[in-house]
Amino acid sequence: MDLFDVLAIVLTLTAGFSYLNYRFIRLPVTIGVMVIAACCKVTGDTLYSGCDRLV
Repeated sequence: MDLFDVLAIVLTLTAGFSYLNYRFIRLPVTIGVMVIAACCKVTGDTLYSGCDRLV
């Protein structure tokens, strides 16, 4: 995956998080995106740590 692909994914995720914040959470934009990203990180870390036991 090159730099362009990574930037496209990050930009798409940020736009999606901004939409979710605008539509449902209604926090200020910067705080809302940060909160959603932090929740996704915690959830991803939890799911990924369970996968380590499967290998």
